[in-house]
Amino acid sequence: MLGLFKGVEKYVRPKPTPVPRPDNFVFKLHYKVTFSILMVATILVSTYDYIDSSGSAIQCLFDKGTGIPNPVVNRYCWIMSTFTLPKHFKGTEGEDFLHYGVGAHREEDERVYHAYYQWVPIVLTLQAIAFYAPHWIWKQLEGGRLTKIVCGLDQKINDDGDRTQKVTQLSDYMAALMKEGKSMDHKIWAMKFFFCECLNWVNVLLQIFLTDKFLGGEFSKYGTEALNFPYENPEDRVDPMSRVFPRMTKCIFYKY
Repeated sequence: MLGLFKGVEKYVRPKPTPVPRPDNFVFKLHYKVTFSILMVATILVSTYDYIDSSGSAIQCLFDKGTGIPNPVVNRYCWIMSTFTLPKHFKGTEGEDFLHYGVGAHREEDERVYHAYYQWVPIVLTLQAIAFYAPHWIWKQLEGGRLTKIVCGLDQKINDDGDRTQKVTQLSDYMAALMKEGKSMDHKIWAMKFFFCECLNWVNVLLQIFLTDKFLGGEFSKYGTEALNFPYENPEDRVDPMSRVFPRMTKCIFYKY
């Protein structure tokens, strides 16, 4: 299973010969840490063989005497989506329920469908690409200018003469740049970096908004509900994890 993570290892492990990085710590959090976490999550939710011996994303419990193969029901319910019943989150007087949101129901009962499960790997992949995109754009716009300006001064130089020569070259370049009034090139370079930082900020806001839409409006309030859950009345509280990400749901399979 460890071999599955080889694809993201190069993004996490520091390079043996570091090069000047024309970005900052927050920038790295986006295209290194967040990108790696999303890719690992994508791998985990896509490789059911390593997580479950059945190799299936869903396992249906039904009467085996119907003669229907188990994989057929599993695939049907996975594709058509499953649902939970809000009336069984806390229990309804006079009715028994098997699990949070699962129990007997009538046609008029409210149902909450969970159709997003099968799209989670694709959404996580798109999110990972979105967090890496500003870094890729910045690499194209930056063009290796910082590496050329540093001129190897970020590495250890044992020869005093060589070090003095490189420092002199850098100081002469900066002095000539200011004297000739060409500092606008570097200002434009800085504006490009600021633009890419704004892309990171906009991307985070969009991810919060889109994730909330993807989860049916539950993401924006999930954190506060999870924090308040331990302090609520044990008889009335509803676990937000079991409501938003249920481990057991219902599915209707019609047989003719």
